[in-house]
Amino acid sequence: LSGQPSSYSTNYVNNAVQPARIAGANYNLGDNQVVWAAGWGAISSGGPSSEQLRHVQIWTVNQATCRSRYAAIGRSITDNMLCSGWLDVGGRDQCQGDSGGP
Repeated sequence: LSGQPSSYSTNYVNNAVQPARIAGANYNLGDNQVVWAAGWGAISSGGPSSEQLRHVQIWTVNQATCRSRYAAIGRSITDNMLCSGWLDVGGRDQCQGDSGGP
């Protein structure tokens, strides 16, 4: 993981709370690795944002598999995208409005 953010509020920084670091450009995450998605997105389609931060454990998906699945619905996946989910099982996903985040 690379560097410190250029600026951030220190109001909540302590031993238990630290600024998140974003992986550098050359960081590679392998297939089928555990990752976590988090956010305040809506828990139902068109619903209000969650009042609590929610999170879900999912797994990284092979890029070739991801490209194939998205090509079937007319979408493209580029090299700078990370695919994750619970393929062919369902039941775990990001909330509405949380996709696309780091």
